[in-house]
Amino acid sequence: MKRLEPTSQTFTIHKPSERYPSEFEVQAYLFSSLKQLGLDVRGEVNHRTEGRLCRFDLVLFKGDQATAIIEVKNESERTKPGINLNGRQCTRYREYGVPVYFIRGMHQAGVFIERCKLQADKREIPQ
Repeated sequence: MKRLEPTSQTFTIHKPSERYPSEFEVQAYLFSSLKQLGLDVRGEVNHRTEGRLCRFDLVLFKGDQATAIIEVKNESERTKPGINLNGRQCTRYREYGVPVYFIRGMHQAGVFIERCKLQADKREIPQ
């Protein structure tokens, strides 16, 4: 590890509103919660096929086989409320042959984890 000292104070970082957690914060919550439930989850999973790179936010595995893809979108006043189910990302992710969960914001993440807790003894995710 190397610490770099500041050269100046040209810019100021402002703390974001806690009302709308970032995608990273939602992903981190999902990742840690799924791990606590004993599920095999990995983050920022890359896969290249036919010259296309897909970077999945979270992927659940059983052994070496993917069992689900989780795509997280942040929730804010500026983001669209829905997911375009016919969009390029949805279409491409569904080609992987596993369920795809689109989770928008911390509230939906909490609902998803609560559903996973109901399946925790089976170490499965909700249908």
